[in-house]
Amino acid sequence: MRGLQQNRAQSRLLYLLISLVFVYSTDRWEKQNTSPVCFGAKDGQFGRFYVKSGYKKLAAVRLVHLYGYVSCDTRQFSYWSYWGCGLYREGLGKINVVITNSDNQVLLPPSELIVNDGVKLSRIPGYDSLSTELVLSFFSPSHVDYHQELRVWYGEDLMKAGEGDNGGTACVDVYAIFV
Repeated sequence: MRGLQQNRAQSRLLYLLISLVFVYSTDRWEKQNTSPVCFGAKDGQFGRFYVKSGYKKLAAVRLVHLYGYVSCDTRQFSYWSYWGCGLYREGLGKINVVITNSDNQVLLPPSELIVNDGVKLSRIPGYDSLSTELVLSFFSPSHVDYHQELRVWYGEDLMKAGEGDNGGTACVDVYAIFV
């Protein structure tokens, strides 16, 4: 058990370092959408965008919040946020947003950062559900094709788990770095 915790800690540190490199590479971010990409928290409301660069490896995706909120429990005001479950105790400091391909296979965040696979809740170093932007990067860049559809999902919605009391819609701009 201790080895697993140590590996997770090392993975998070590596991820943080990789993310910092991308965040400060501002001239390399390419906008992927022409209008806001909006996703909801239930009922299959993913947001879609299409890769603007062709036949390259995707290194990172940056989501910049524009407007709207999502919630894991609409009855609690403090649970509304941009990327997760606000101040909900089990969601505190965690993100509930993933990027998938058109077959809904999770591409980002890396599986090493997902702490609850049943709802795709993750711990992304340097970010929480109230951060105004979110950078999701690969440990090893992933091949994507020109005009490939990628999706932004609220994790509980993707997994159809615990979404009955969810609500809201958030809209973002999507940027990517290719290598």
